[in-house]
Amino acid sequence: AHPDWVAMDLFSQAEHDEVAQAILLSPDAVLADRVLASIRRNMAAHPITLVAHRGNAAELPANTLPAFESALALGVRQLALDVQLASDAVPMVVREYELRRLGAARDGSVLDLPAGELARLEVAERERFGDRHAGVCIPRLADLVPLLQAVPDATLFVTLQRASLARHGHRRVVRTVLEALEPLRQ
Repeated sequence: AHPDWVAMDLFSQAEHDEVAQAILLSPDAVLADRVLASIRRNMAAHPITLVAHRGNAAELPANTLPAFESALALGVRQLALDVQLASDAVPMVVREYELRRLGAARDGSVLDLPAGELARLEVAERERFGDRHAGVCIPRLADLVPLLQAVPDATLFVTLQRASLARHGHRRVVRTVLEALEPLRQ
């Protein structure tokens, strides 16, 4: 792969064209210098931040405690996760609302189940990982609080899923999520 493909979104169109031209016209040493200079200019203007979207979802089931623990252990300090509210309005870290899409053996919605039942629902992604992560379940948002308290420089981005917003209303979802995360504000 060419270096400009790896870092393409760091470049403006003009810079990308310049780098592409350098690839065609220059020996590798010159190309490397130009690519690095362009990356440095862009990093100075737009620092790069790594965000572990749904944790280390490449190696572990997404949106699970092990995935977030792994991302933090790898040094990532920005975590992004999805939240749905259970039937009892407890914020749960899960993107999908259809049980079958989570790998459950039954139909239904996470919105119709209480948090206690959802917290026992396995989301081991067996189609990707086999039995390696058997027993990994949907976490409550509050379950992440101690993990984040242990890494004070971590930042959390929460996506409120539309199904929960439609079912519970924007104010209730926002209020409930902020209440679950209140210990992090202290």
